[in-house]
Amino acid sequence: MPSSACKVLLCKGAAERNMRLDVGCGNNPTGNVNVDLFMNEKTLHLDSYKNRFIDAKRILNPVKADVNHLPFRDNTFEEVYCGHVLEHLENPTKGLLELIRFTKGKLIVVLPHRYHHGHKRAFKVGTHKHTFSSVSAKQWLERLKLPYGYSVTTTLKPRIFGSFIPLIQLPSEIHIEIWKEV
Repeated sequence: MPSSACKVLLCKGAAERNMRLDVGCGNNPTGNVNVDLFMNEKTLHLDSYKNRFIDAKRILNPVKADVNHLPFRDNTFEEVYCGHVLEHLENPTKGLLELIRFTKGKLIVVLPHRYHHGHKRAFKVGTHKHTFSSVSAKQWLERLKLPYGYSVTTTLKPRIFGSFIPLIQLPSEIHIEIWKEV
């Protein structure tokens, strides 16, 4: 059942309000509307293995929903941000296509790179169901043949010896931007 914030967004003209949606917001929401599957639940955080309570009372326009079945009309949000969510899904393509559906302008997806510090552990215990690299993310988007522009970039994070000497920089995150409007 959609929340009151969701009902407002389903009204005509919501896309003209330059709304930003954060999918998988956790306790650090960045949107005008913020979605998380674990809203108002004390749950084991999927990546850090710490119990956390995602308190909807502290989140602007909270919506509890699954990324594969979001209750928004097509082209509702000017910008959609989805960080560290798709790697948890059985079918990340279905989740990505759902995110694209209600994005009017730009979609930003952040995935952990296969060398991300917590990915190996999360993949081993099953909370991450997919592994991504820059190359595999580009190939994935190419296979989808999206009629939109997109870019794939990788952020690097130094691995350090002790706490002072950076030895090597390894890929940490993959940033995908898809834009519907030029």
